[in-house]
Parts: sequence; C-alpha cells; structure tokens
Amino acid sequence: MLLWNKVDRRVKNTLMEHYSAYIKEEGLTLFPGCVYATHRFSHELEQYGFRGAFRSTYLPPHRSLRAGMGLDELVEALMERLDIEIQKH
Repeated sequence: MLLWNKVDRRVKNTLMEHYSAYIKEEGLTLFPGCVYATHRFSHELEQYGFRGAFRSTYLPPHRSLRAGMGLDELVEALMERLDIEIQKH
C-alpha cells in the first residue's frame, strides 16, 4: 500500500494527482489519505538546539507536534482498514 507523505496543503498538487491516477492504473493500492508536511515544530525546536527531533519512526511525536499533519487521522484510518482495535488499559 502506497501513501503520500510530506504533502504541502498550501498548493494544489497537479503532479500528485497524475501520479495517483497512474498508480491506480498500474493496479497498485494507494491509501486514500496523506500525511501533510509541517515545519512549525522544527523551527521551534531548533531554537533550543534540537535538530531533526521528529525523524523517529519508533517513538511517536508529542500530540502538540502532530497538530495539522493528519497523522492521527491516518493512524485511525489504517487501524480501521486493517481491522485493528485499540486496547485501553
């Protein structure tokens, strides 16, 4: 399953639309959502000497750093699509 990430929501991405159509024509699965690019937290963290703090694929970023990215919505959609339930402790 393919997924668009680092999508700039400020611009209409015609190229992305063409690639999406091509991906579907080739019979590949393209997830119907995307992860939006956000640079706000990078600039804020650099003030304190942290660089590249949001590059981990193991540890989740703080909720305030995820705002506006669509990451939480993506996770929920993936879990629903894969029929995975959240276990609350």
